[in-house]
Amino acid sequence: MDGEQSGRSGYYRAIARAFLARRGAPFFLSPQDLALVADWERLRMPLPVVLEGIEKTFEPGRGQVRKKILTLNACNSQVKKSFELYRERRVGKSRSRKTGLREDPRNRVHADVSRFLDALPPALPYLEGIYRRAQELLANRETGDALFEELDERVDDLLLRYCSQDDKISLREAAAKDYPGRGP
Repeated sequence: MDGEQSGRSGYYRAIARAFLARRGAPFFLSPQDLALVADWERLRMPLPVVLEGIEKTFEPGRGQVRKKILTLNACNSQVKKSFELYRERRVGKSRSRKTGLREDPRNRVHADVSRFLDALPPALPYLEGIYRRAQELLANRETGDALFEELDERVDDLLLRYCSQDDKISLREAAAKDYPGRGP
């Protein structure tokens, strides 16, 4: 087994051990659980972050009645929240070793936009124009954030317009769950 394969296997084993230790029997992960772990790995969620999310899922719910947690999917929203907190903590950590100055975030965004355009999914041709415009604006250091916010809103609108009705329903349900008490 090569190093990458061993690392992947260790990622899966550590998550399975932590989850099964908290959940108890049965002592195996379902195919859906394994697919979820694969998604976390694909998103490059660090193992400690995933384990933190699993742990928080099992914490007593401050007076709330909790159902028995049977699948990793029940941990998914907490793992995602832990990952977002992890990413927020890392903001500003990338510094140039030579100068000690922060890297210009526009350089990274420009590289991300270029990668997206190079591998534009066939199902998303309607986003190409907006991303090309973003690429132009990123090259101009004088462009204010308001234009980027506007482009971001246009992307959101297009994605919502072109997604299936089933996806819209599941997105609304997820938003209502993640942001209870908020309007539509």
